[in-house]
Amino acid sequence: MKKDAAAQLYGSFFGETNSYGTDHVDGGTSRFDQNGIIYQAICANCGKEGTFPTTPGVRSTTNRANEGSECNLALVKIAFNLAGVKAGVLPSIDGVVRDSTGCVPLTVDFTDTIKNAVSYEWNFGDGTPQIKTTVPNSSHTYNSVGTYKVMLVAVDSNTCNIRDTSYVHVIVRDNKAVLRFNPVKLNPCDSFKYRFDNLSTAPIPFGNNSFTWDFGDGSPRMVTGTASVFHNYNAPGTFNVKLIFSDTSFCNSPDSVTVQLRVAALVKAQFTTDPAGCAPYNAAFTNTSLAGQTFQWDFGDGGTSTDINATHLYPVAGTYTVTLIANDSATCNKTDTTKLTLIVQDKPKADFAFSPDPPVENTSTTLTNLSSPEAVRFLWKFGDVDTLATTSRLTVS
Repeated sequence: MKKDAAAQLYGSFFGETNSYGTDHVDGGTSRFDQNGIIYQAICANCGKEGTFPTTPGVRSTTNRANEGSECNLALVKIAFNLAGVKAGVLPSIDGVVRDSTGCVPLTVDFTDTIKNAVSYEWNFGDGTPQIKTTVPNSSHTYNSVGTYKVMLVAVDSNTCNIRDTSYVHVIVRDNKAVLRFNPVKLNPCDSFKYRFDNLSTAPIPFGNNSFTWDFGDGSPRMVTGTASVFHNYNAPGTFNVKLIFSDTSFCNSPDSVTVQLRVAALVKAQFTTDPAGCAPYNAAFTNTSLAGQTFQWDFGDGGTSTDINATHLYPVAGTYTVTLIANDSATCNKTDTTKLTLIVQDKPKADFAFSPDPPVENTSTTLTNLSSPEAVRFLWKFGDVDTLATTSRLTVS
């Protein structure tokens, strides 16, 4: 719409004949966005008569003209919905938008991208009953292999066209590939050379470009078939090696599997944890070992684990020696052990006594700290505005 036409339109609402004073279009300040919506500035309630109408959420509902200024500044927004209601169905699988192919059983999330309807009718194309919603999304699970034509009808009886329909195809297949690979350290023991064996399987043959290797060290990716690949790391470290499956002939493409690889010439066991806690204490141990293919934890109370990173519950207070053994047959030393002392304490108990008891007016009161020995920091609150924070068991008067 041209500016003059907009001015003429607004003049019909805010001209000299309206009931809100001599409101008028502020010429030259109309704007249009990419959707054709018009935004027009106007001088509002200039005659200081009545109350200028506003919508909820505006910056101010106060008539500033009554405070001495000549006019208020207002904005009118006009959107013409000449197209009426529209539908635009979009599928997603496991959070991947626009993906309409997957493995049986397949759950697909559908969304109407337009979202301007009052209600929605969904037909999933597999013979199940049509459903109706008042929200622009729905989910459906397909339990049989096939190609299904999904229909979405967006409905709004107040629009000129009332209904609009959109379609999308969902393909459900059963040729899922199982992804797996094994890293093999190559001699000599102090080198960082590895061979990666692709052990993936599928009901149909893979292609020569079905897989992509990401070695986790920033080196260029490598596109291959099922043949083993070789890679030399430039320095020791921990790398997340990923085998990416991008063959669209299979129902689970794109998919991937990741293996954490610890690279070092010598295996060195090491871990971190908080050195103390209160019983019952659930300790968390973070494995920071260099190299290492398998790990053995001894938590010092009879408990053990073979997890890479471990947690363990200590229900009873005490001092425990935690041991980690890291094993790696590809390194020169093959195994290494480290230990750490963990102190689990009883929960501190606050207690104090005072004298004289009962208190005597105009006489100093002595406060004696009787808290359990596990306590190391104290905060006194005397019942008035005074407080005292201390790490000492001093007696307070």
